[in-house]
Amino acid sequence: MLSIANRNTIDSKRGGLTGLNKIFASYNFTNMWSSENLTVSGTTTTLHDYASEHDLSNPSAVNQPSFNSSGGVGSESKPSLTFVTNDILSKSITDYRGSDSSGVFISVLKVNSGTNIFDIGIWDSTQLANYVNQTSTISSKYRFLHNSGVIRVASGTSDVLTGSPNLVTSSACSGSAYYIVINGVSETLAFTSGTNDGAVWLDSTTGRDSLAIGGRLSNSPAYGNLEWCMGGYMPFVSEANIIAVQEELKTYYGI
Repeated sequence: MLSIANRNTIDSKRGGLTGLNKIFASYNFTNMWSSENLTVSGTTTTLHDYASEHDLSNPSAVNQPSFNSSGGVGSESKPSLTFVTNDILSKSITDYRGSDSSGVFISVLKVNSGTNIFDIGIWDSTQLANYVNQTSTISSKYRFLHNSGVIRVASGTSDVLTGSPNLVTSSACSGSAYYIVINGVSETLAFTSGTNDGAVWLDSTTGRDSLAIGGRLSNSPAYGNLEWCMGGYMPFVSEANIIAVQEELKTYYGI
């Protein structure tokens, strides 16, 4: 059994949290996961939530991503997970963050191939009409999709595929507007469905009973193909706050 756990790591010389633990605490993440805070036991991989609330694991052996002890996203050679074919880490939950009209999804990853990303998403396991943060690419641009029966779809402007770049990505909602931030730069959004009104978020969707990284487990399963190091959900404070946490993650991972 492989176990890597750092959610309670303390730097005794400085008397405080370091690394991802410091980032988790400094930006008040609601939930956060990383390839440095997991347990691999046989055919089961479990990501431990830094908030000790929602641990994620693969539903069956065929869904297990590959663990890489080093050489993941960025130049700092941190551990990573490779998601291919039908790999996914998930948890069945009840009414995830149902009062949130705003929030930020953030991930550190590399898109290996294809157009599906699925870094972090909230799903209705029984149907495909309710979800928040289905991510993909369109014309090599990062794209989010939110659906409460009313759909919002928007893409950014940066090419996130050429040369398989290392990425820190965020899709966010302030309650009145949406944002895509990539590697510390806020994108200009192009909407193919809906407008930039911030109207569709967790409080407007129903059936939020599946939290997943690497794919979706609705009545129409789908999966991404990515190298993944970290992901989380945190409150929306400001666009500048999203950029600030991304800059810290870029430094940590060497992006």
